[in-house]
Amino acid sequence: MKTGILVSVFMLMTYISFAQCVADAGPDKVVCTGLGFNDIDSTSIGGNPTASFGVPPYTYTWSAYYEYDVANQIFIYTASDFLNDTSVANPVLKETFHDDLDFYLTVTDANNNVCRDTVRIRFSFFYGHLAYFQHYITEGDSVKLDYNSSNVGGGIGPLSFVWQPQHGLSDSTSQVVWAKPTQNEGYYLRVTDSAGCVAEGGTLYYIIVYPVSVSELLNNSALSIYPNPTSDFVSIKSENLAEQKFTFSMFNVQGALVYSKEVDASEKINLELFPSGMYIYQISQGDETLGQGKLVRE
Repeated sequence: MKTGILVSVFMLMTYISFAQCVADAGPDKVVCTGLGFNDIDSTSIGGNPTASFGVPPYTYTWSAYYEYDVANQIFIYTASDFLNDTSVANPVLKETFHDDLDFYLTVTDANNNVCRDTVRIRFSFFYGHLAYFQHYITEGDSVKLDYNSSNVGGGIGPLSFVWQPQHGLSDSTSQVVWAKPTQNEGYYLRVTDSAGCVAEGGTLYYIIVYPVSVSELLNNSALSIYPNPTSDFVSIKSENLAEQKFTFSMFNVQGALVYSKEVDASEKINLELFPSGMYIYQISQGDETLGQGKLVRE
């Protein structure tokens, strides 16, 4: 009885050894890219194992062929343009492509038996840019944040969204949300596609929030300052008022007075010691306000 079992096992092993080889190019995949065209995840293709049955050792050959027409000039791409090695069991993708890629695997065993398989690679592309929006609001007002104006997008739909940070948001997971921050805030968007690929844009909405006491200064002005923005000095822009004296005051965005000086219209006001940022200026004579507005110190 034992002899019969041993013979059966031997015959099974012999059959397996000399059976036709089986190639496995691995499952079809979606490869995530970043915001750069060739910013891709480290992704290998092929099965685990890529070849079985037959008689090892195996020889692997990966192939692909694409023609790309640019301005009536044909460019030819092959597997070596996309894979780090076309003769190993599990090569790694090194380049992306604007279309899906089909890779053809040929496995040859030690007895020259040949088997084949195919795998398709799809790329999830995201785009991004550096544009942003800046809003100045009075505390209690709202700003609409809209994905359709976003600086990040693409991917394989449908998409899901998360706006960050969540401070002051009506709903952080919709394409369009309303932001009602109580302090200065910068909002950015994180996008996830149906393949699980993720892209995150830079700050898209900068919102400067003025307390009500400060926002009351932002009315139409008879007098203004120049240059604005500035990196060092400003002067009062006026006509026929060069000999008159004014009080120039400057407030931070929280409404605190940070500078006040009596000046005339021809005088340069030195702002070099102040940090870069947004301020409110006010030009007055006695109790009368003659000019006010936003001042940017670069």
